[in-house]
Amino acid sequence: MSILVYGAAGLSARWEPADRTNGGICGAWFCPDEFSRSRLATLQQQAWDGTSSQATSELKRALIYDSASPYRWADLAEVLANSKQLKSARYCFQRALATGPHNPAILCRAANFYFSSGDYPATLRCLSAVLSNPDLDTYYWPAFLTYSRMGLPISRILNDGIPPKPLAAQSFLRFLMEQGRATDAETAWSWIADRSLNDDRITGEYMEFLIGKKQAFRAAESWRELNRSSLPEYLNTNWIFNGSFEFLPRPSPLDWRIEPAESVATNRECNVSRDGRCAMEVAFSAKENIDYHGLVEQTVIRPGKWHFQGFIKTDGITSDQGISLRIYDAVDTRNLDIQTPPLTGTHNWTKVDRDFEASARTNLVHVEIVRHASLKFDSKIAGRAWIDSLELRPARRMAQ
Repeated sequence: MSILVYGAAGLSARWEPADRTNGGICGAWFCPDEFSRSRLATLQQQAWDGTSSQATSELKRALIYDSASPYRWADLAEVLANSKQLKSARYCFQRALATGPHNPAILCRAANFYFSSGDYPATLRCLSAVLSNPDLDTYYWPAFLTYSRMGLPISRILNDGIPPKPLAAQSFLRFLMEQGRATDAETAWSWIADRSLNDDRITGEYMEFLIGKKQAFRAAESWRELNRSSLPEYLNTNWIFNGSFEFLPRPSPLDWRIEPAESVATNRECNVSRDGRCAMEVAFSAKENIDYHGLVEQTVIRPGKWHFQGFIKTDGITSDQGISLRIYDAVDTRNLDIQTPPLTGTHNWTKVDRDFEASARTNLVHVEIVRHASLKFDSKIAGRAWIDSLELRPARRMAQ
């Protein structure tokens, strides 16, 4: 029995039109009680229990009264299939699909039959039609589970079983990621990207998935390809993505993430900048002595010497602990954890930088704007700071 069978039963109850009298199968002049829905359910159960001859006879009679109903054809088809009359069952399902070609309940029931009889092309056709309907998204997962049991190449599933629509395609990629199928997910991602079926949300989820699978470099390369036209310097001359904040951050671990804090407002500001149009503003409200780590992104580096720099402008930053730039190993800060000296008070655009050497143990790093909590009494921080023109590049490029 297919995974979809229970879903198909639910769909049948949801989509079959209501009869005009007491749940019967109504013809033009009468509605015999012997073919009520409860009776049909009993006949189906008898067929599943192995006593199919009476069920077959009665369901054939039901077709006389309602031969235009795809449900009656599907009812008879399932009973015939249970009694191993597969040729006749196939014919009845063909009639059911002909009379209800877009009916989701019929499509699922037919898919169950084709799957159990090993007709995978027909199964793919039926389930692809289900996946084309965004109103049936709750049935996507059972369809994907059925696909996973077929043992077909992922390219075959994508081309024949996934309609080229964003919701279905993205849902299938999420299914593969949840299953931890990294190779299949990569194939699905390429298929989706080639057809422009991705959006910012699924792109960020896929980057997160790759990083979680310890494929940070593959994630960064994919991210670079997606953004080559807008930020060609990424992984070429600058390993920090969107380091000048010229673009709104998107939901990806490889772009800036703003962590909300009650006493700090972190916003992209396009009226103040060191270069370009925009910078990132961090405004402290003097409500607390906050340990702030509210602006962060991830990037990749290779072993060797690196140069890390940025520009900070401040306006009335109080306390002894001001704004710094920090870069540290995403897995173990003992491998790498450096930051620039904190800026307090009021300063025009000031360059802050650090040189460091990364070992082979470090490949994924976090870059963040940080303000550490002060150890001094009554050090609630106030003031504003702007950050712009962040760069991370191999140190050898400094002379070029």
